[in-house]
Amino acid sequence: MRCMSVWKVCRIAAAVVVCVAFGYSAQAAHAVGCQVAHHGPPSDADKALATADYAKAEDLYRKALAASPTNADLTAGLVHALLRDQKVNDAAAAVSGALTAAANQAVLLTLRGEVEYRQGEPWAAAQTATASLKLDPCNPRTYLLIARLDTLNSLYAAARTNIESAHKLDTDDPEIRFGWIMTLPMKQRVTELEAYLAEPRGEDADETRQLKQSLERWKKIAAGPAKQCHIVSPTTATQIPFVYLMRDGTHVEAFGLDVKLNNRSSRLEIDTGAGGIVVSGAVAKRAGLTSLAVLATRDSRRDISPTPTRSRLAVSSSKTARCRWTSRWAWTWKG
Repeated sequence: MRCMSVWKVCRIAAAVVVCVAFGYSAQAAHAVGCQVAHHGPPSDADKALATADYAKAEDLYRKALAASPTNADLTAGLVHALLRDQKVNDAAAAVSGALTAAANQAVLLTLRGEVEYRQGEPWAAAQTATASLKLDPCNPRTYLLIARLDTLNSLYAAARTNIESAHKLDTDDPEIRFGWIMTLPMKQRVTELEAYLAEPRGEDADETRQLKQSLERWKKIAAGPAKQCHIVSPTTATQIPFVYLMRDGTHVEAFGLDVKLNNRSSRLEIDTGAGGIVVSGAVAKRAGLTSLAVLATRDSRRDISPTPTRSRLAVSSSKTARCRWTSRWAWTWKG
């Protein structure tokens, strides 16, 4: 079986596990009547983690664990520092060692699920999160993990519900808080993200820079006029026929759509995991499309101005065209 086929099967399996396991997750905390988490003053290790000094945080957590080897909170700090520092294998070893001594601690099981998620095994993470939820339906990090798995499987409403549940249980956890901020309406998101960035939360310099760039972009969106979507035709239902894209004479590789680009017939593959429209060089040439890079470097004496467009066509060297949508600046000719 080809690698792509294996991944598709695994992703479907993960989606089934998530749907079955987490159908009741958002209601579990409310049904039990969980207590809101309260955190004490941050330790030196916590401060090092918050300021993105991951190596120092790891060293301090390991020293603290040497004195208190069964402390699950210290193990959680160590694992999160290792994951932040991209030391996924070390994080897995730390969780494994802790679970050897305390196999039925929900905090440690959720940590293992977080590591499995980072290892690219969402199906294993889903099963681990289910086991942890049964042991403790009040662990906010479990709901964070479930929300991430929901998002991975395009269950966005469920993800929102679970991140809201996590935030109700712990408003101070930086990762939970950030996940919650991303669910807010734009103006409230801007306000909350400004407050979030006012103190170190564990992001490194590059992550902080990207967040600040996003904040500035969202400020412009929030300050601009509201852009309401509306139906442009009275059509209540329609059908779009899919076509088979065959790997060979008997095996279906994917599904596609027959479309026209500049009135030239083309066939695009439907790729639900992508964004934007990508076509091959041959398709672009047949449709009379020109690369954005070429347009941007043409004779500067021509009147060229950047015009925002809702979508664009990006040219790919791949033989197979993919249906993807983006929202970017495209160069257009005036006159």
